[in-house]
Parts: sequence; C-alpha cells; structure tokens
Amino acid sequence: MPLTTSTDGDRLHCLVGEYAAIGHHRTGTDEDARTRAWLCDQLLDRGVAPVQVPYGFLQFTVEHHHVTIDGQEVESLALWYAGDGDHDTDTVLRQVAPFVGGGIGTADLSVDANDPNSSLPAVVATTGIGGRLGVPNRAPSTSPTRPVALVPGRFAPSFAGARVTYSARLRRHRGGSANVLASFGNGPGDPVIVTTPITGWFACAGERGTGLAIALDLAEELQGEHPVIFAGTTGHEIGYLGVEALLASGHLGRPHAIVHVGASIAAGVPRGDELGFSNDRHALTTMGGEPLARLKAAVADAAFSTARDPASWLGEGQVLKRLSSPMLSFLGGFPLFHTSDDLPELATSPELLVRARAGVLGGSRVLLDSLGAVPATELVG
Repeated sequence: MPLTTSTDGDRLHCLVGEYAAIGHHRTGTDEDARTRAWLCDQLLDRGVAPVQVPYGFLQFTVEHHHVTIDGQEVESLALWYAGDGDHDTDTVLRQVAPFVGGGIGTADLSVDANDPNSSLPAVVATTGIGGRLGVPNRAPSTSPTRPVALVPGRFAPSFAGARVTYSARLRRHRGGSANVLASFGNGPGDPVIVTTPITGWFACAGERGTGLAIALDLAEELQGEHPVIFAGTTGHEIGYLGVEALLASGHLGRPHAIVHVGASIAAGVPRGDELGFSNDRHALTTMGGEPLARLKAAVADAAFSTARDPASWLGEGQVLKRLSSPMLSFLGGFPLFHTSDDLPELATSPELLVRARAGVLGGSRVLLDSLGAVPATELVG
C-alpha cells in the first residue's frame, strides 16, 4: 500500500472523522460499545475476524450535571470518580487550577474529614489551554473526594462575587467494557503486538482517532512479514484498565515485539494557514546503538523525538513494559488534548496523517529488523 498519495491521506482522515462522529468516547458508555462495533467492522473489512474480550470495573455515571454562573448555565463536566449521589446547591467552593499535560495541577481534592466544608461541591476552572475545559484521567481506585465540577478557564474571572450553582446526580456502580483483538497473518514465530487505545475524553479526533487509523494500517502492513495481533484497548482514561485487563487475560502471550501507537500520533497545531506537528512528540524504545540511530532517521519527518528506555514510560507503555518484550511506543500531546475542540477539522490533516503513518511504519520496521528473523522465544532459549 503506498504511503504518500493524497488518496491515502483522505482515507485516513475519513477514518478519523468516522471515529470522532461516534461521540464522547468514555469507557463503559453506549458510545464505547458503538466504537468497538465500528472497529470490528473495520477489521472485518480488512479480512480478519475480531473478538471482544470483556472485563468489569467500577463505573462512574453522570445522570445529569449543571453549573450556572449568575443564572447562566455554562459548559461543565464532572471530575470522574469524585462524589456520589444527588447534589443541588448554591454553596460551592471555587477554585482555579492550571491544566497541564492532561492533568489538573492543583492540590489533591480529597476530602479532609475534619473540614467543615467537606461535603461542599467544588467548581474548578481549568486554565492554561486557551480558556477551554480540560478533563484529566481518573482511575476508579481514586480516593473518594467531594463532588467536583470542571468548567472552562475563561469563566474564572466570573467567580468573584458571582452566584454559582451546582446540580448533579452521580452514580458509582459495576460496569464493563471490552478490548478488541484480531490476528493478522499466520506465519511462524511469536506475534508482533500492534496496540492503540480507543477511549478517552470527547471526540478524541487527534488524540485517539489518528492513532487508531494508523495502527490499523500498520497491522495490515506488517502481516506479510510477521504474525500480528492488533489490540484496541479501552479504559485509557480510567487508569489504563483495558490494557491491564488484557495483560491479566494472557491473550498477548509472549510477544516478539510490541508497537504501541499512543496519543496524538498525527495531531497538529496551527502554523500559518496549515497544521504542523506539535513539538510534544516521542518515540520511546528499548533499542540502543545503531538501531536507535536508524530509528531517529526513520521518524524524523514525523517530528518524533527518540529516547531509549526512559526512566518513566508514558501511557500504556507503562503497563506493556512489564511483558519484557522489545518495544516501540509512539505518543505525544497538542493544545486540543482532552478538550471538546479535539475535532477532525481542527486537530489533524491528510498530510499529517500520511507523514505520521510513514514514521510509525518506518520506525516499526527498524525495531523488527533489529531483532532479526529468530523468534523471541528462541533468542532467550
């Protein structure tokens, strides 16, 4: 399949658009189920039979959620796994917190039992992302906290002297999702794992859609050279639950190698009249020496920096590293990360998708070439 045609770029951009149009990709929701069904159709179209491997978890459901400032309802979202039950009050704690790198840079919002205001909801304006609403990842294991409403940073100046009201119905209950697996190729040797997360906050066009489109192509490209297991994992935004469940299930076995296609693979930032790659792009790897130098050349046009065995692997790479297989992990960030403006027309372009795809494929081939043709189980005896 050619890597540099405008047709390829348009096809990839169309896939991103279809993924984003499904809606808010939160794990365990109806949109999650529709995303997995859509992904299964994509895999069937490529001639492989997908399976869904289910797992359970503590679900956080927002039945309704409203914040008003001086009588006007404003955009808001509940902080996941913060609070439970019904709330309706105009007595709230008001906080302003910077939103950096997909997280809230503020003190822990856990409740102090001796705090007389411990039951009050907090309304937190997330700043630092162009006045937008930013939503951090939160695991179900997070300590119980007061109910927290997140609002865009542009409303922070309205806090002083304003009447702020909060109304919500929050529920914690047993829920479930599934990871989507498919096998490409049937050659000898241990499989290469191509994995990408498929859930997150909002439409996730740049953050998740670009990686999903490219990971599907990568699995299809590599199957002629190695057996490949494609894994679309859910639960990214709630503590990497999906990939944790996948490792616990044993479905991945002992991989020959792992290529993790993580966040914001082909996401862009405005540069003049066009989108260009963001500066926050990384190719993390177990490779060193001459293969690392070849990796750097292979990913240069896609603007990935390279690093060998970082002290702290990022994203699902933190979990996948436990398999002790040779690994390459692509990921990054961009200004629309974790915001409702992460839409196909704002977050990426056909040109960026083609360039990122070439870098991911080129880097993956460097990884596999560095291992030779001998299966990993033979290398370790």
